[in-house]
Amino acid sequence: MRNERSNNDDLMNVIFITYNGLTSHIGRAQVFPYLSALSQCGHTIHLISCEPRDISEHEVNDTRRAVELAGLRWSPIYYSSLPSPLSKIMDRISLSRAVRALSREMGRIDIVHCRSYVPADAALLLKNKFGAKFIFDMRGLWPDQRVEGDRWPQTSFLYRFLYRWWKRKEATYIHHSDAIISLTDACKSEIKTWRSYNGCPIPVIPCSVNIDEFDVSADKRAATRRDLEIPSETPVFTYLGSLGSVYLLDDMIRSFAQIKKRLPKAVFLLVGHSADDFICRGKEIGVVFSASDVISRKVNRADVPALLNAADIGFCFIKSSYSSLGVSPTKLGEYLSCGLPVICNSGVGDVEKLVHETRSGVVLDGDLEKATLDRLDDIVYLLKVDRKGIRARSIGGLDLSIAVENYDALYRSLGLVEQ
Repeated sequence: MRNERSNNDDLMNVIFITYNGLTSHIGRAQVFPYLSALSQCGHTIHLISCEPRDISEHEVNDTRRAVELAGLRWSPIYYSSLPSPLSKIMDRISLSRAVRALSREMGRIDIVHCRSYVPADAALLLKNKFGAKFIFDMRGLWPDQRVEGDRWPQTSFLYRFLYRWWKRKEATYIHHSDAIISLTDACKSEIKTWRSYNGCPIPVIPCSVNIDEFDVSADKRAATRRDLEIPSETPVFTYLGSLGSVYLLDDMIRSFAQIKKRLPKAVFLLVGHSADDFICRGKEIGVVFSASDVISRKVNRADVPALLNAADIGFCFIKSSYSSLGVSPTKLGEYLSCGLPVICNSGVGDVEKLVHETRSGVVLDGDLEKATLDRLDDIVYLLKVDRKGIRARSIGGLDLSIAVENYDALYRSLGLVEQ
């Protein structure tokens, strides 16, 4: 079956498939805003997502109302209750069933846009059956991330098999793509060396943020500091988000300990985790902090901009490895959106290039504790930088509206290709 569409109509009928739940933090921050904006551009978006089984009816209804207001059409399915990695296999089957059911309701399918690897077989089904253009939105080198993050230890036969199986799948998805979305130029360059690459377009669209949600307000900064009981002259270092295996918690602890020697009054603001996580891990590696050295807040996403605005410098330490070629840290964009200077490590996607181009921080090489000592003067200087300047220089590469323009242009360009 082939699509029939007017030559003058460059608005697309799209099925978007994501393994991230629309009710999750990632879904609300990194899926819904894009799709809502693309719907406003005139495209018809049918969304299939995977949701947790324990989600409340209230959360589902709230999400459904938001989806309807945005002009989207939503078909949620629920994650398998089987243990991982069997759950991934069952989820792939469930997604394929959902795609078949939705395709029977739709008169025309122009594009199937697949976010990450697990939904990709369902997307290929639509390409093969309906001639829809297949966008493989990779979100990084996922099988390699699982191995390097110790999720799939290669000492296990099962996980060795899974890694090889998903790498073969990856090659299939790359080979059959009509467009591939990469989060970084570094990953784009790597993909172009693969034998499976077919020469299709590879737009680079990094993880973006809604700049308007963030602020560089001195008054709001002072108010938040009062709420946190942080004196105005106290240097505040912060970290936002997960403390999983690819995020270098030990290095961050050691680095902050060295900074404390120069700035004894400095405190660490941990957004999203308990201070005990930081302090207890410090003790385990021989670094002792007092309770007053670390402040923590577990908050809703809406509260994040105010907390970041109250800080002085943001940490972004991520494991440097093969898979990190494809990493575009959302937290980095959120830091820069409120003018927060950053301390990062090299060897992660386009991070070093972005920080240098925007003159927004310090990038450390090699042993991060030693590098912190070597660059202490530069780190301390970050306390004096013009935060409005950092925000202004960062908007062009990280604003959500720019990413939406790029997605919209890709949709329309694929529509001009003869079906």
